[in-house]
Amino acid sequence: HVDLEIEIDAPPERVFRALLDPAQVAIWMEASAAEIDPETKRYAYGWQRGEAATEVGPARILELVPNRLLVHDWQWLDEAPGQVRWELSATDAGTRLRLVHTGTVDITHVHGWSDAMISIRRLIESGTF
Repeated sequence: HVDLEIEIDAPPERVFRALLDPAQVAIWMEASAAEIDPETKRYAYGWQRGEAATEVGPARILELVPNRLLVHDWQWLDEAPGQVRWELSATDAGTRLRLVHTGTVDITHVHGWSDAMISIRRLIESGTF
C-alpha cells in the first residue's frame, strides 16, 4: 500500500474543498474532465484508457465525513480494485493530509500520489482558489 502525509498551511475545510471541487481537482490531478458529486457518490477524474475508452481511476465515493475523511474506490485497467483514503486532521499550523492507497500498488503509485499531494499543497497555499 501507499501511505503518505503532508502538512498544509490552511484549515481542514479549505483542504477538503480542494478534494471535492472538480475545478481544483482538475489542477492538482491534471484531470480536466473530473466529475464529483457527493450526493450521487460520483468521484471520477475523467481518465479513460484503451480503444473502448474504459474509465480508470476512481469512480465512486465510499465514505465521506465533511472536513475529515474522503474514501473512494480505485480501478486501473487490469489491476485488482483498491481504495484511496484521504484523512484530514487539524494541526497548529493548518492541516495534516494523509493518503492511504490500498490494493495493487507499485512505485508509480508512490510517485503519482506524492506529486498530487505536493500539487494540492501548492494550489491551496498559493491562494488561487
